[in-house]
Amino acid sequence: MKSKIKIEAKNDLENNDESYYSTSDQSLSVSIVYPKEIPGSLSCKIEEKFELKKPYFLLNIDNLTITFEGEDLYLVSIDAYTNLINWESGTISVPEEKTFGYATLQKSVDDDRESITLNPRFLYDQRHSVLKIELSSTRTDKEEFFKISSNISIGLSNKTITSVFIEKLKIKP
Repeated sequence: MKSKIKIEAKNDLENNDESYYSTSDQSLSVSIVYPKEIPGSLSCKIEEKFELKKPYFLLNIDNLTITFEGEDLYLVSIDAYTNLINWESGTISVPEEKTFGYATLQKSVDDDRESITLNPRFLYDQRHSVLKIELSSTRTDKEEFFKISSNISIGLSNKTITSVFIEKLKIKP
């Protein structure tokens, strides 16, 4: 069963992110920081105040992990172990027309993880510091694009993540 993503539109997007690739350990790390004013339930506030374990869900796609966290399962990070020399290079067109919002997992969580057999495709535009991760080689529906932080956009087709665009990616030694 593939996990579905729900986007909650919000006009005044203030989500920040930190995105970098470390050449020394061949790891990609993307962390999305949401503003404190995200509407949350009382249980979320109690979990945060007392530093209790938050619900989470891991979506594993080969060497890529997408993490959702909190009672509403917000997309909070994307991590991958991948060798930069295996990325395809070229010019990447980042979609201009995007809806702004939060990405949440639309799934009842019976387990804390799901694995999908798929090989993500990494495309890198060094000149513009943009990385595109393709998660689907064939699409039956039109892809819609959503900006979920200052430098992160995702493409969805039939409420399933099909691509991730990471702008201003930092490459660290």
